[in-house]
Amino acid sequence: MTEIFEHTIYDFLRERGGSAAKSEIYAALGGDADSKKAIDEKLRMMERFGLVSIEGEKVKIK
Repeated sequence: MTEIFEHTIYDFLRERGGSAAKSEIYAALGGDADSKKAIDEKLRMMERFGLVSIEGEKVKIK
């Protein structure tokens, strides 16, 4: 498993026009269970810091 970084997720969202479904993020950055868990943790942290908003399966840059 490769390490997932916040800036990688943020760059992916920017390239997608500022929003993407979680499933799209999982597919692009890693499809195994450990990667999904790491991505979910990073997304929750990014939401707490006000970088993104999560509405169900949709993730948007603020």
